[in-house]
Amino acid sequence: QMCIRDSLHYYNRGLLYFELKKYLAAIFDYQKALLYSPGNSDITYDIALAYDKLENKKSTIEYFNKYLKIAPVKEYKRKEYAGKRIEELSK
Repeated sequence: QMCIRDSLHYYNRGLLYFELKKYLAAIFDYQKALLYSPGNSDITYDIALAYDKLENKKSTIEYFNKYLKIAPVKEYKRKEYAGKRIEELSK
């Protein structure tokens, strides 16, 4: 239970940093959240988005690929976007 609360703390703070355009700080907190919630598709997706904002192609592709491996079936729009970005960044 402590792990879930810790994960949410770091994830929510990461979301705030992302909104403030502090993408490195967001990634740092998302990574911490992922330690407490390994395999969380939301966190993994948001890490990819933050790396994309920093124009870090390699890490963006890496995290979108990780996301696609664990994404729930119902997340059509996110999966479509992740696939599209991987394709665009791989050119």
